[in-house]
Amino acid sequence: MIDRSILLEFGYDHLNAIDFQKGCYVGQEVTARSKHRATLHKYIHCVAADAPLPPAGTVITSNGRELGDMRSSHGNIGLAVLRTEDAALTPQLDAGGVTLRAQLPAWIAS
Repeated sequence: MIDRSILLEFGYDHLNAIDFQKGCYVGQEVTARSKHRATLHKYIHCVAADAPLPPAGTVITSNGRELGDMRSSHGNIGLAVLRTEDAALTPQLDAGGVTLRAQLPAWIAS
């Protein structure tokens, strides 16, 4: 859901942008709990299509199952937050009638 994300979903920990040793910051408890309990199931993905992508907030599905939503796009490329396990197993995703291809960004995948 837009406006309801945590920094870990966008790979900030892979960019060394989160200090888990620091004292206090907004969202620290949720971020630390997600990191240490390994409860994070969604990540930002790069998505592409052969047609213009739908707007932010469009639900992304595969075989009728909801996997995430679009966050932003420009033309036929964009960003979406998807359930990582499901996106990895599903070669094609649907967003508002547009077939998507998804992959983790390089800063998370490496």
